Amino acid sequence: LCGILLPEAESERVVKVKRGDAIAVPMGVLSWWLNDNPSEQLEILFMGDTSKAHRSGEFT
Repeated sequence: LCGILLPEAESERVVKVKRGDAIAVPMGVLSWWLNDNPSEQLEILFMGDTSKAHRSGEFT
């Protein structure tokens, strides 16, 4: 499961995630992730521009 709370939204949106899904989460948006199937491994990859981070190469 993935929960996403957009700044302009009145409530969060919860999405069922399955193998092979890709979800674009805009920068600054709050999200949470839950593996509700313990027989499968949940892998999450966050990608973004870190060139302007407090420490170059890190999400800050």
